[in-house]
Parts: sequence; structure tokens; C-alpha cells
Amino acid sequence: MQTKAISITQSAPFRLTASALCVAVAIITASIFHIGNLSGHMFLPMHIPIIVCGFVCGRKYGLVAGLITPIISHFVTPGRPPAPVVYFMTFELAAYGFFAGFFYWLFLGKKQEESEEPKEKTRKTFIIETALIVGALALSLLLGRIVFGIARFPVFGASGFGWAGFMRSMFVTSLPGIIAQIIAIPVLVQCLRKGNIIE
Repeated sequence: MQTKAISITQSAPFRLTASALCVAVAIITASIFHIGNLSGHMFLPMHIPIIVCGFVCGRKYGLVAGLITPIISHFVTPGRPPAPVVYFMTFELAAYGFFAGFFYWLFLGKKQEESEEPKEKTRKTFIIETALIVGALALSLLLGRIVFGIARFPVFGASGFGWAGFMRSMFVTSLPGIIAQIIAIPVLVQCLRKGNIIE
């Protein structure tokens, strides 16, 4: 029985380095948006690097990267994100990182782990893979927003948790950021797959 060799992109040092890079990019990007007086709540600058971290490094690294990014940003930059938003974002980004890694593994990674022969890349395969990546992303975005709402509830209670306001805040105000994520992340993930950075 042959043991499948672990590529450098699957190794712990690579994943730690890639996770640290994603955290740094998230903090720097958010700082640029705040310096330019661009709405972080509208464009969601921290989200893309953390979601990509989940896709590239897996759910465990995505979870940890999501947990620490808002906290580090809060102390390194002048209170950005501010309290109590930083607490909600800690859970939200952790959920994005975890679910992105989990659903990517469930939809694509698990099948490739079980397959001993590499799949031949065809146009049909590419379209199916892209659809699965978009599906993993959509589920991650939905569940991350649910986690944000749950984390927000103990602070504001039922009085500050109107569903109409929550839905508007999560899906209408942040629509430009959501559109950017849906366009950019699948393209980036497919580029990384083509470069054999992820499988």
C-alpha cells in the first residue's frame, strides 16, 4: 500500500505562512479602506482574505485566522473595528474561515483525497468545480451572517435585533462587498488550483 506524499502546499509550515499572510492582508486592506473613508460595512475588506484562507489552508486555519484578525486589527489600528463590533466580527470571520474550508473540503477536497488518480481537466470539469466553489462560498457567507446575528443578540437583545434591520444590514448595505466576494473569490481559488497551490 503506497502512502500518498504530502505536497509542500499541504504542509503545516506553508499553511501557517499563508494564514499569517491572509491575516496581514485583511488588516492592511481594512486600514486602507478606513483611511480612504470608505465604508467597511459596505465593502467588507476583511472578509475576502479570511475566506480565501479557509479555502487555501483548511477549516482549522481559517477558523483561527478569522478569530484573531479583528482583535489584532482593533489593537494595531486606532480602534478599528470599534467595540462592540470587534466582538461580533471575531465570531463572524471565524465562521467564514471555518465554513469556507469545510465546504471546500466537502465538495472538492474530500473527493480528491479519496481518488488515487488525478482528474483530467476538461471544460465541463472546470464549470462543475467553479459551481461547487461558488456553492461553498454562498453557504459560508450565509452561515457567517447567521453567526454574526447570534453573536450580536446577547449585546443588543431582542430590542436591537429587528429582523428587517438585520436583513438590510447584512444583505443590502453590504451588497457591494458581497458582489465583490462572489466574483473575486471563485476566480482566485481557481487560479490557485491551476497553479497547484491548492487541490
